[in-house]
Amino acid sequence: MLLAMGSEAQARGDKLGGKFTAQRWCTPCHSLGRDPSPNASAPTFATIKTKRTRNQIKAFLFAPHGQMPPLELSRRQIEDLAAFIKSVKTKAPPGKSGEI
Repeated sequence: MLLAMGSEAQARGDKLGGKFTAQRWCTPCHSLGRDPSPNASAPTFATIKTKRTRNQIKAFLFAPHGQMPPLELSRRQIEDLAAFIKSVKTKAPPGKSGEI
């Protein structure tokens, strides 16, 4: 039973590992949050989170990407990256802009 639970948790990915992978491979084009992406045609991770399921994100990362450079990510990196993207905050924290 513990082995099955561990395998399920491992299959869901590690957010921290995904953040590391994203910082290494994705930041030249994508914003890892809500801020505008460095490449205007690349969606932010917050946008990807709201428009794609975890499985859609993983399928996209396994497939060729058109404008994206070829990535050679392991299955583990893809699981971790999908976990990180699905953990990204999509709304600004409450409070007034410019409030000190």
